[in-house]
Amino acid sequence: MKKIIISLIFIVITILLFNKYDRILTAKIQNNNIYSYYDEKNPIDVLFVGNSRILTISPIEIWNKYGIVSYNRGGSGQYFKQSYYLSKEFIKRNKAKLIIINVSFFETMYKHEPAIQHTKNMKFSSIKVEAYLDIYKDKINNYLNIYTNIDEFHTRWKDIKKNDFIQYDYTKGYFIHNMLFKISPQNQIINSDRHIQFDVLQEEPINYIKELMDYAKKHKTKILLIKMPSSLSKENIKLDEQWEEVCKINGWDFINYNKLLKDINFDFNKDMFDWSHLNIYGARKVINHLVPYIIKNYNIPNRKNDSKYASWNIAYNNYIRAINREEIRQLEYFSAWINQAFFDGYIVIVASNGNILNKLPETIKENLQSIGLKKYDTEKEKMNYVAIMDANNIFFEEIAYLPVSYIGRLKNIVNLNIISDRDTTIKVSGKEVSKNQNGLNFVIYDQKNREIIDSMWINPDESNKVRR
Repeated sequence: MKKIIISLIFIVITILLFNKYDRILTAKIQNNNIYSYYDEKNPIDVLFVGNSRILTISPIEIWNKYGIVSYNRGGSGQYFKQSYYLSKEFIKRNKAKLIIINVSFFETMYKHEPAIQHTKNMKFSSIKVEAYLDIYKDKINNYLNIYTNIDEFHTRWKDIKKNDFIQYDYTKGYFIHNMLFKISPQNQIINSDRHIQFDVLQEEPINYIKELMDYAKKHKTKILLIKMPSSLSKENIKLDEQWEEVCKINGWDFINYNKLLKDINFDFNKDMFDWSHLNIYGARKVINHLVPYIIKNYNIPNRKNDSKYASWNIAYNNYIRAINREEIRQLEYFSAWINQAFFDGYIVIVASNGNILNKLPETIKENLQSIGLKKYDTEKEKMNYVAIMDANNIFFEEIAYLPVSYIGRLKNIVNLNIISDRDTTIKVSGKEVSKNQNGLNFVIYDQKNREIIDSMWINPDESNKVRR
């Protein structure tokens, strides 16, 4: 009996370690925080599924503005078979009120590696087994894959990074990436036909939607189909028309945002980062139309004052910190950069390199003055300058002919070693982070997350251009 108990304990420990190892090794392909979905202890009212276009919808922004509890399980290349099984699993796990599905025109053919992960990262269950037997029935060589990703990623230990050990549960499935604030001009978007492989609606997505509608009806869950704004090519418009006809015949709810562009004040010149994906500005315009619509038509509750969801407010604070970080890193103009550089807990470090202080144009001087700096303004040549701003306050500022330096510990949080001489040195915790370029070198350090947010410089000859 003792041996049996020991054996059972060993098996349980092995399974737990196996699962943890699996989480670490799994490739973080857009749905890197999928495990946090299964860690949610309270019901999720709304689920977003579909390909990467729906992935631009942020559940945590919806929460902050409307108090709606949602999760985004969309992702790159996700096709209807996968959306179907993810939706079934969601209905089974939650007292689900609504599932919002993005429809698209390459659903049955665009099956690349990121798409495979949507099903592989499902928690082991009868629905996951059902999905595997349906989607991968001709490809399963090792049934261990149904439970774990180790067979696929066991050699990935060489590529493990800090990100693999962190669970970003504050995004609620939303993919924070470096394209959020990019803007593509309309002439690269409006008539693009990239990835269009057919202009006749396929039977497979229709059939899976029908099955899902029947399943959802039995569990009193509503389904809303939407078409996110995308290119207005002839092929795309033709497919939209076919979706509208199918939805009308079957009595399905459908919103085609390509027909509501004026209603939501959508601008192709400002609201997309490529031919078919919204940037953060375009996504917010869809959210501000979609969420009031679902509140009104599907009776979705506002849970903002529900103490069970207090952690979502903490998640929002972490989310806006991450969003601010990504925005700063993409800003191209110094006038905009300086306005974003003083987020809560940021240290901003400035160090001059070269004989440039007496050559600073008025625009740069005004920007520096706007944040409280004073000693940079000189007509003398060969002056050196260092400034440290801590939470909008001047912690250190000095200018001199001789090398200027600050070496010390800031508020017992971080060691700084900053020197302005012929070269620029900006070391944070012993690591050189300055670009050391001719001009004013800037570094932003986040005290809370203890990370470098941005490192860049500006040249007086092109005073408003951020260089990295």
